[in-house]
Amino acid sequence: MPGLCDESFTTVITGSSVRTDVLISGCMGGPPPFDVVREAPFGPLAAGTYSYEVYVRFDTDPDPVLIHEQTIVVSPAAATAAVPAVGRLELILLSLALSAVALVSLRRSA
Repeated sequence: MPGLCDESFTTVITGSSVRTDVLISGCMGGPPPFDVVREAPFGPLAAGTYSYEVYVRFDTDPDPVLIHEQTIVVSPAAATAAVPAVGRLELILLSLALSAVALVSLRRSA
């Protein structure tokens, strides 16, 4: 069955250029006859504009082939506000109040 291959990914970030090289090797029966979606995570990236290129090379061919090219725009991180939280004492009092309401409600329905 074509497509049973080993894959390795290498991503290099140089300045405003990001390049991912995919090496496909050991394919049994040849390369897959259809496109296969893969992930090659990288980052984080500083704010700015980057050019991103993906090259594929089969172990039977010494030259990599450019298969994807796009521009990535990374915006600066937004300032985050503190998330409001309930303190331990307030949480205990809230639990007691809700328990009391539940008990009163259960006694009325009985």
